[in-house]
Amino acid sequence: MSSSPFDLLPVEIIQKIFLSSLPENNMMILPPKNLKKDTVQLVISQVSSRWRLIALSTFQLWDNVMLSPPNNPALRLASLWFHRARGLPITLKVQTPPSLPHDDPHIHDLCRLISSHRFKSLGGNPTNHWLLLHDKSYEESFASLDSLYLEFPIHPFQERKSPSSDDCCLLPSLQYLHLNFKRFPVSRGRDLHMIPWPQLSTLTVHNATNFSTIIDIMRESKALVECKLLKFHADADVRVVSLATPLPHLRHLELSSKRPLLHLIKVLSTFNMPNITSIHLAFTGEFLMDSCLTTDWLSRQLDVPFRQLQEITFSNPNKMLDVRMFLRRMPSLRRLALHGYVLLDHYTADEISTGKLGRHIDTISLRSCDSVGCVLDMIEKRQENAKSDKGRNLQPFIHVLLACPAAQGNKFKERAERLERQHNIQIKMEPGIVVGVGRY
Repeated sequence: MSSSPFDLLPVEIIQKIFLSSLPENNMMILPPKNLKKDTVQLVISQVSSRWRLIALSTFQLWDNVMLSPPNNPALRLASLWFHRARGLPITLKVQTPPSLPHDDPHIHDLCRLISSHRFKSLGGNPTNHWLLLHDKSYEESFASLDSLYLEFPIHPFQERKSPSSDDCCLLPSLQYLHLNFKRFPVSRGRDLHMIPWPQLSTLTVHNATNFSTIIDIMRESKALVECKLLKFHADADVRVVSLATPLPHLRHLELSSKRPLLHLIKVLSTFNMPNITSIHLAFTGEFLMDSCLTTDWLSRQLDVPFRQLQEITFSNPNKMLDVRMFLRRMPSLRRLALHGYVLLDHYTADEISTGKLGRHIDTISLRSCDSVGCVLDMIEKRQENAKSDKGRNLQPFIHVLLACPAAQGNKFKERAERLERQHNIQIKMEPGIVVGVGRY
C-alpha cells in the first residue's frame, strides 16, 4: 500500500509537477549557493525511491543549465545534469568573469564538456565558448543548435588569429540569433558574419556600433522573418547606404535608437522589404526638420514599403504625430500605436468613425493625447456604424489605449466604462503628460 495520496497519482502527472517546480525559464544555475536547498532536482530526488526513479526518468529536468562561473563544482554538476538528460539537446548559458583568460583550465574543461554533448540553445559572454563556433571539430555538438545568445563583454578582446571561413561550424538548425554588443571591435566583425546563417529567421541586436557587420549578417540570412535592432547607435557608411539589402521574407522590423531620425531614415532606406507587415520604430534623437513636418516627411521617404503594413508602432516623444498621416499612407493598418504628441482633429476622427480612414483597424494606442472626448466620440460612432448595414465591411474597435492627463481620465472615466459595456470593447486610460499640443 502507498503511504501517501501523492504516490497514487499517475507518473505523467508527477512528472508535470516536478517540471513546474523548476526555477523561472527552467534554468538551473550552477553552482547553487546552497546545494541542498537551491537544487530542485536533487531535493525531489531524495524524498523517496519512487520520486528518485521518476525524477531520473524525467529527462527535461536536466537539460537546462547556467554556469556562473564555470568552476570545478559547476562543471561537475553540469556533467551530471547532461548525463541525466539522456541525449536531449542541452540549453546552456555560461557567464565568466571578465578577467578569466582563454587558457584557463576551467575553459578547457568546459570545451571538453561541450564537445561530448548536443545543444539546442547556447548563450553567454563569448570570450570563451563562442569561439568554438569557429572550430569545425565542434560541428556535431551544434548540429541541433536552434538559438544562440551572445553578449559581447565590456572588456577588450584578447588578440588572436582570425579564423577562415573553412574553420567555421555549419549551423543548419539555427533560427534565433541574439547579439548584445557591450563592446565589439570593428576588426572582429569579420569573425562574426563569417559564420553561415542559412535558416536564421529571427535576429535581435542590442547596442550595435558596427552597422556594416549587422547588414552583412542580414544579407546572408535568406530566411529572415523578424529583425530587432535595439538601442541602435551605429553610423551607416556610404558603402552600406548605397547598396540595397534584399529581405524578401521579412515580416517584422523593430528599430530603436538615440540617433537623429534623419540618420535612421538612411538605415531604413537600405532595406528592401516587399512583404513587411509590422514595424516598431522608437526614436529619441533630435530631428533636423520642423517638428510639424516630421511624420509626413517620414511617410514620403518610406511610402512604398509601408503601404501594406498591418501594424505600426511609432515612438518619438519630442515630436508631433499626426494620426491622419499614418492612416492615409498606410491603408492596410490593423493596429496603430503612436507615442508622442498625438494630433487628432474632428475631421480625421469623423473619417475614422465612418471607415474612410483606417477601415481595418481594431487596435489603437495613443500616448500623450489630450483629445479624449474626441477619441471617445470617434469610438462610439465607429462601433455604431460597424453594426449598421452600411458598415458591414467596417472593422469595429476591440482595444483602445489612451495616455492622457489625469484630469481628462477622471472626467471621461464613466463614459469609457459605458462604451465598454455597450459595445464589447476594451478601453484603457493611463495617466500621461501632454505638453505643447492643442486640444481639439
